[in-house]
Amino acid sequence: MLDIKIDLTHFSFIFAFMVKSKKIFVAIKIGKNPQLEDVLKDIQAYLKYDKISWQSADRFHLTLKYIGGTPEHQIPGIIEVLSYVARHSKPFELDFEKIGVFGSSYKPRVLWFGFTKNQGLHDLSSLLFQHLKRVKIFPDRQNFVPHITIGRIAKTDNKKHFFNVVQKFSEASINIIKVKEIALIETVMEKNTVKYTELKSFPLQAY
Repeated sequence: MLDIKIDLTHFSFIFAFMVKSKKIFVAIKIGKNPQLEDVLKDIQAYLKYDKISWQSADRFHLTLKYIGGTPEHQIPGIIEVLSYVARHSKPFELDFEKIGVFGSSYKPRVLWFGFTKNQGLHDLSSLLFQHLKRVKIFPDRQNFVPHITIGRIAKTDNKKHFFNVVQKFSEASINIIKVKEIALIETVMEKNTVKYTELKSFPLQAY
């Protein structure tokens, strides 16, 4: 009788490779906001000589939770969680607070619009983080900073000018943003361009 030993590690690797997955995140989609778009255009004009990859206004969103690569068979469970969270969350409003920068004063990396934390956003994010644990998705270690990314910075030749512009627009007048739903969004890379595809939206239904 032959004694055959099989290395299951090899097959586990093949299985993992074959499993289809999607890169996903949970977000608040920001609808059309002329004031927001006008402020962005003004900032772009002031920083036109810097190398910044600008986010188009129609792609603006506030990320509640970046989940990342997820096997497709796990997505229905996430959708079930988001449906529950939306049914038990009230619509609310976002107030513009400031323009901020991720990175250091020596090497700024990301330019963003920030919003004040309020009870509606706090309740929504807390409920979301709590129930995502049911599907083994846990909160990030970093503090949650509600923001919209408006540009990714490759290079700034004059950092003093850059931060003066940031300060100049920190008190910009922007309309209140009404939040009525959350969405599960897929990130797809096509020809070196990141595209967002909405998989499902979830109206906030509690009152």
